[in-house]
Amino acid sequence: MSRGAERNGLSELEDRAAAYNEWHAAAGMLVPDADALLSQAKRALAHSAVRRAKLAFLQESDDLGLRMFDGLCEFALENDPGWAAAEVERLREMRGRVWSRRIRNVILPATKLAVRARKVLPHVRARVHVI
Repeated sequence: MSRGAERNGLSELEDRAAAYNEWHAAAGMLVPDADALLSQAKRALAHSAVRRAKLAFLQESDDLGLRMFDGLCEFALENDPGWAAAEVERLREMRGRVWSRRIRNVILPATKLAVRARKVLPHVRARVHVI
């Protein structure tokens, strides 16, 4: 999974969900509270999906970005519908508002720069510590 760090956020979350489900199928009888652990893992996945949907909305203004946004919202709803329903509804309402699209277009260059900086920062830190 670490080799696929540059993949899109949705496929990485789907892989993690599949891994959790496989673990639950194999260890469900052996681990006490396996159902609670799986539920907790799915809630964490839903939180990650909502956070990534917010970033997808802010970073991408093209059709691919909007499909990513929709996919992440659906993923969150599938994994924890109780918690994610209100969050996804709020995000979808925000996406439909004219003012939010205008704000996104204004801050789009800054968000793209911040994402690039986050990817480069570990490399810079490693070089500074080596010196």
